[in-house]
Amino acid sequence: MTKVGFVGLGNVGLPAAVNLLKAGFEVHGYDVRVNKAFATAGGTVAATLADIASCPVIVQSLPSPAALTIVR
Repeated sequence: MTKVGFVGLGNVGLPAAVNLLKAGFEVHGYDVRVNKAFATAGGTVAATLADIASCPVIVQSLPSPAALTIVR
């Protein structure tokens, strides 16, 4: 199973991350807001961006380039 880090679990990111879960990937997701739907779907919620840094694949689904500068 390939481990995937996913940054941004909003309107576009959440369905994409859930599709990766359904395809058999181990998905670790991070968002600035807690997203219970992601955990309910079987994803692993990362508390920080550093928690997904070791994933061999990282996907970003962010609303704007400015969102890249927000780290919480």
